Amino acid sequence: MLTKYECYFDASHTRKSCKGAFYIANGEKLVKMTMRKIDAATSDMAEAEMLHCLLQYISQKIPVGSRVCVYGDAQSVINCATGQSRKSKRFRKLNIKYVAMSKQYRLSIEYLPRSQNNLADQLSKGNTKEFHKLYDTEDITDILLHSQDGLINKIGIFGPLNPKLNSGNFSEFLV
Repeated sequence: MLTKYECYFDASHTRKSCKGAFYIANGEKLVKMTMRKIDAATSDMAEAEMLHCLLQYISQKIPVGSRVCVYGDAQSVINCATGQSRKSKRFRKLNIKYVAMSKQYRLSIEYLPRSQNNLADQLSKGNTKEFHKLYDTEDITDILLHSQDGLINKIGIFGPLNPKLNSGNFSEFLV
């Protein structure tokens, strides 16, 4: 049977800070959760950065041939990534990555209304409270402690996360 991964991403952009997150689930099992600070001038650029990080992780850690469904609430970024819009040359790399990965995975990137992307939204703001309701705290601890795997150093986009996990608000752990 084909393994199916559901992946969600989001970014939070304000004048003071820009943060992003993604998580991957396989059924009811949390596979990966990542939160990070982003250097982006606009919300779309922040969303594109998180989508790129997610696709990079998938291409290096998810078995080839898997069914991968990616969901996000940035319609314009998703349209550029999937080739439905050529409006922005800035996001051309996302489309090239998507086309290449579509040959290795049963990959889809779909728009999800913000109200249905709540967990990724909360993560992008540094809050894991909702995750504690759905996933065992030990699962989250394990994911965070092991987020410093080879992928971090290999592609150089994730910084180390602090393993102190008591507060439920992880904004201090964003790099």
